[in-house]
Amino acid sequence: MLNSKEYVELYKQIAASFPEELPPGVTLPDEPPHMDGNIGDGNAGAAAYFFWNCSWEDVYLSSQDPAAQATAMRNMRKFQLTDWALAHYSDPDGIWDKALDAAELGDLTQLRGWYDSDCGYYREVEGK
Repeated sequence: MLNSKEYVELYKQIAASFPEELPPGVTLPDEPPHMDGNIGDGNAGAAAYFFWNCSWEDVYLSSQDPAAQATAMRNMRKFQLTDWALAHYSDPDGIWDKALDAAELGDLTQLRGWYDSDCGYYREVEGK
């Protein structure tokens, strides 16, 4: 468990060496979303990886450019293969892949629902 200061410091370390591509014009925030109390050590990475994933969800949902959407989909499909996800994320029923498959077929319902419910910090930082 981490306290708030340790959580912020760990996030800053992760953000400084973040290995994933972000969309043009998007950078990880200097600070993670605020958390108090005993914070699980995976939360610092979650802040970075969810921000990254939300940025690509935004591109996929808002762009009319097929090349931009293809890049976004490629990055979203990488989410479960990231070091953070392999250590902290479980999707035994393949719900993430099913949502991405549906999005590629034109049904954005689940992807948009996740963007609306899970990407509040991203939308706040990016003014969306």
